[in-house]
Amino acid sequence: MFEIIFDPHNYPFWVLVISVIAGAVLIISRPFSTYLKFVYPNAKFEAMGNPFVSENELSRMLDSKSLSGFKELLNTSKDYNINGENTYDVQQSLDDAFIQTVEMMQKDSSKKMKDFYDVYLEKIDIHLIKTSLKIG
Repeated sequence: MFEIIFDPHNYPFWVLVISVIAGAVLIISRPFSTYLKFVYPNAKFEAMGNPFVSENELSRMLDSKSLSGFKELLNTSKDYNINGENTYDVQQSLDDAFIQTVEMMQKDSSKKMKDFYDVYLEKIDIHLIKTSLKIG
């Protein structure tokens, strides 16, 4: 019986070899399978970057003398379309841009992350409602 299984000229030997190799690949790749869901979203978000992380950009933002100069500096950067005539409107426009970014991240992420993004968006909504009630 074992002579047939371990004889390389017979079919059962190759089935056994392929099964062992497939099992080894599955065991080795299992820890990495959780990371595979995040490869595309992480690469996309990393490529987008944050235009205001560098010290030069932050100092340029701090040096803007007026609200219109601040808005122009923001709007020249990618993915921003900030508008408003006063600081409250500009802040609201920034909040809207942030929410759009989070919603885009939710669409690009794994379905299992949906609950996390839903709770995070609720937290943002609660904060915005509290802020509106304080101002109003």
